Amino acid sequence: MNMTAVEILSLLADKGVKLSVVDGQLKVSAPKGVLTAELRQLLVSNKLEILELLSTTGKSSAQESIPVADRNSSLPLSFGQQRLWFLNEFEPGSSLYNIPSALRLQGKLHQDSLQQALDQLVARHESLRTTFADNGDQPIQIVADTLHIPVEQVDVNNIGDTELNSRLTGLCLQPFSLQQGPLLRLHCLRISENDHALLLVIHHIVADGWSMGLLLSELAELYNSNIQGRAAQLKPLAIQLADYSTWQRNEAGSAQLDENLQFWSQALAGAPLVLDLPTDRPRPASPGYEGAWLHHKISASTREQLEKIARDNNATLYMVLLTAFDVLLGRYSGTDDLLIGSPIAGRSRTELEGMIGALINTIVLRADLSGNPTFSELLHRNRSTTLDAFEHQALPFEKLVEELQPDRNLSHSPIYQVLFNLQNRSQEIVSFDG
Repeated sequence: MNMTAVEILSLLADKGVKLSVVDGQLKVSAPKGVLTAELRQLLVSNKLEILELLSTTGKSSAQESIPVADRNSSLPLSFGQQRLWFLNEFEPGSSLYNIPSALRLQGKLHQDSLQQALDQLVARHESLRTTFADNGDQPIQIVADTLHIPVEQVDVNNIGDTELNSRLTGLCLQPFSLQQGPLLRLHCLRISENDHALLLVIHHIVADGWSMGLLLSELAELYNSNIQGRAAQLKPLAIQLADYSTWQRNEAGSAQLDENLQFWSQALAGAPLVLDLPTDRPRPASPGYEGAWLHHKISASTREQLEKIARDNNATLYMVLLTAFDVLLGRYSGTDDLLIGSPIAGRSRTELEGMIGALINTIVLRADLSGNPTFSELLHRNRSTTLDAFEHQALPFEKLVEELQPDRNLSHSPIYQVLFNLQNRSQEIVSFDG
């Protein structure tokens, strides 16, 4: 049975099996007779991947459900949304937080079915019908009851790949208005009768990387169901993005948040909040966002060796690669105390897994390279640090900045300036009929 860790968790949840991570170990609780030999083998074969995913998303079975917010009251922004709102006010008209995803479709494309699928997707997710307004004291979410977003059709007549990429880039860079919306666009570029490029662009304030996989897979499923004349096979949503944002705000004064705040304050006490690297020019006074990609492939044999190191040290591949990154930065910076940011999905509850929204959070991992440790010693330090950080991931990064009150400077981000990210959930491979 060839399944991803995400699919295995979904399968087990449907059967009433509960998984948790306790002191770095995988714990399983299941109704009598449910864990067949096949399911047990599935758990054993994918233990490391499941452990890593559970640790990264912070799964916990002992949680009360997020309540549905009163739609007659003002709907607040989550902490992450409020930061994006502020950045948009600070730099209006920016496309920096546009999230694009493009597909090349070869074959007959049914435009009516595509438009119908988009309409159904927008009706399903409130986040795609949301705009933002300033009510004087703070921004609020405005959710439209209905919204029609037309697929933007463009005929590009046998355009070459270079020019096509240029056209797609131009469309990606068109800014959104958070006040007017919509905050989602679907472009369909017709190259020839049986060759199209689909470009989905959404603003980060209502989506994240996890959401892009949901958007594409659900769009394809809705399109296929329309073509086949059947009901779409999509699970009903228990809550919407505004429910999550309201719940997060209400939790802001809870004992758990205070506990998390205390943990992070102690974990980062005395740490250097600016990482100095020997660059070939001074740090600019303000960011220009002129970044670039550097691609490097790791061979299969090297990956196998890395995974063996992880197994031998009761760690995950994430921890091994993070440790290597720490060693590199430690040598370049000449410091033995590093703060590295790492994005985390924020999908710690079952009801959040199918939601399109900006739930991603950032944790800060402090690396202790003092005493010239061996790689194995540093890996064990990082294992403990990482598991503790995952356990306290619920604190919004914005609240941490508010608590630590670092010196603010437009030339660099607060607390950390280097980010480490391991994508452990590949983009869904979607299939459009025909």
